[in-house]
Formats: sequence, C-alpha cells, structure tokens
Amino acid sequence: MNLIRECKAAIEESALTEQRIEEMSEYLYSTETPLGKFDALLFRGLVEKVVIYSLVEANFIFRS
Repeated sequence: MNLIRECKAAIEESALTEQRIEEMSEYLYSTETPLGKFDALLFRGLVEKVVIYSLVEANFIFRS
C-alpha cells in the first residue's frame, strides 16, 4: 500500500511542477518588453533558493 501512496504522491507532485512551469512560462512570455533592470519581486516569485559556491559560481533553485 505504501508503494501506491508513493506513486500517487509522485504523480501529484509532477502535475504540480508542470503547472508551476506553465505559469512561469506564461508570465515570462506575456511581458512585451525585456526587463531593463533587476526586478526583485519577479526574482522572489521565481527563485526559491540561491546556493553560493564561490565568488564566481552559484546555483539558482527555481520554485518549480
């Protein structure tokens, strides 16, 4: 029974991830002009976490 629950949870998580990616894509493609400067609100909405490895290396983890 645990396997069935795990499979259902994985399917739900996958569907949620796909929905989040679709929302992110729609928002990014809906803007008519490219960003002229850093948008902190957009950044916070899209990025969950930033891992800094060194002065020149970082990893961005998106919410989706």
